[in-house]
Amino acid sequence: MVEEANAAAVTMKQEAGNLQSLVARFRLKTQTGGGVRPRETTPLAFAPAPAADLTPRRIANGGDWKDF
Repeated sequence: MVEEANAAAVTMKQEAGNLQSLVARFRLKTQTGGGVRPRETTPLAFAPAPAADLTPRRIANGGDWKDF
């Protein structure tokens, strides 16, 4: 499993490099007024995860399970 994760990471790094070289070909007009300005971003606020409900549950048929 570790070897698969390592291989996937290497492949992803190579693909990211290829993508970076492809995107580097494009030039945006940012100073001449006719280009696209970068969008302003605001930080995302994440809500905390809800507390786990640990109350005991009632067993579905009274616990009288049969073998198949």
